[in-house]
Amino acid sequence: MLTSNATRELSDALRRRCLYHYLDYPDAAREIAIVKSTLPDAESRLVEEAVAFVQRLRKEDLQKTPGSPRRSIGFGPCTS
Repeated sequence: MLTSNATRELSDALRRRCLYHYLDYPDAAREIAIVKSTLPDAESRLVEEAVAFVQRLRKEDLQKTPGSPRRSIGFGPCTS
């Protein structure tokens, strides 16, 4: 299994042998559930604000957008 955020160059020979499966980011409700399951003691309002912030960042034209819900989880310790 190979994972890539589309920044790695893969040879044509390797790409021909790959089966591609693209995963989209979770919607806000799903991401909130993921963060709350990882940080059960975090205040709901703070979790919702962190997820909303990360969701907004993903819509910006950034060179590298926040990836997985792990980015939202990273805000948890900062807000407690």
